[in-house]
Amino acid sequence: FPTGFPIHGIGNQGRDTQVFVGGVKSGEQPGELLTNGGRVAVVVSHGPDLPTAVQLAYAEVELVYFQDKYVRPDIGQRPAPLLETSAY
Repeated sequence: FPTGFPIHGIGNQGRDTQVFVGGVKSGEQPGELLTNGGRVAVVVSHGPDLPTAVQLAYAEVELVYFQDKYVRPDIGQRPAPLLETSAY
C-alpha cells in the first residue's frame, strides 16, 4: 500500500459513531495523521437496528478521506449469527 497520505475528517463524526485508527503514523504537524498501510481506519456506528447502523456508518465514512481510500461495500450485508449465552 502507498503510505504517507494525510488523513482528513476524523473527529467530524456524530455522537453515534466512533473511528478507530490502525494503519496510521503521526505527521510533522501537531495532530496530523498520515496513512501507513493496511487498514487505516474502522468506522463503527450505532443505530436502533442493523440497517440503520450500516447506513449511518457508510454516511460517516464519507467524512474521512485520504488519497487512494478504499471502503468495503459488503459491511453489514451478512450479520453475524446470534450467540447463545449461559449463566453460571
